Amino acid sequence: MSDSTSQEIEDRKIGIVGQYMFMSILQEWRIPYLVDYPLFNLPEHRLFVDFIIPGFGSVEVKSFPRYASYFIVKRRLWSALSKVPDFVIAICVLSDNLGKVEGWLHGSEVANLPHNPEVCIYEECYCTPFTELRPFRELIPRLIECSLDEEIKRRVKKEFNL
Repeated sequence: MSDSTSQEIEDRKIGIVGQYMFMSILQEWRIPYLVDYPLFNLPEHRLFVDFIIPGFGSVEVKSFPRYASYFIVKRRLWSALSKVPDFVIAICVLSDNLGKVEGWLHGSEVANLPHNPEVCIYEECYCTPFTELRPFRELIPRLIECSLDEEIKRRVKKEFNL
């Protein structure tokens, strides 16, 4: 297997693991959602967002390997979206079962991010350091209000001092 094929497989795995990590947060907090599992991976079957959360909005999850320090989105792929998601969540995948939410942006902000040729050397990308993302903690109050379980709402608010 060529190095580029191996890297593509690893990138896809990281993307899937990151989506499952975000999904596990939604499930733990009993937040209802629709998820985009395209039939046969054909573009015409895609919602073009990873999650739709009623009362919250659409969410695209971008996943990164453990050594990453930048949020990166390929311009080519972002401009191909038929709908810009309301929120973009950045998750650093530390292992197959451990990750860290690095932060988030409004979907409308992504196209305003700069290109850094030192970070994206092979393709035009929107990028910013993880430290420039909004803290996930700022999104939690709005997200947890979508929970179906009042006890979980109270527990999460207490846990995060909200």
